[in-house]
Amino acid sequence: MVCRIGRDLVALGIEAVKLIIGPEETAASKAKELIQKAKENIPEPIAQNDFVEFIERILIYKLSNLTLEELEAMIGATEFKETRFY
Repeated sequence: MVCRIGRDLVALGIEAVKLIIGPEETAASKAKELIQKAKENIPEPIAQNDFVEFIERILIYKLSNLTLEELEAMIGATEFKETRFY
């Protein structure tokens, strides 16, 4: 039997794939939702930061025509400046 945390992590991974293949129009809201879910469901801070950075990278590549400032405004956060990617 898979524990609740394991199921939550699998669900986050599936949602990340949906972000990659989904439409650009919903990418920012989906990314914001995934970042919030990661903060709620990933107990280890390093793993949580890695997942958030992964989501941000997806968003940066998916919406490459936008600046980092515009992306930050879209997801309502300043996480981009807190990651190694920035």
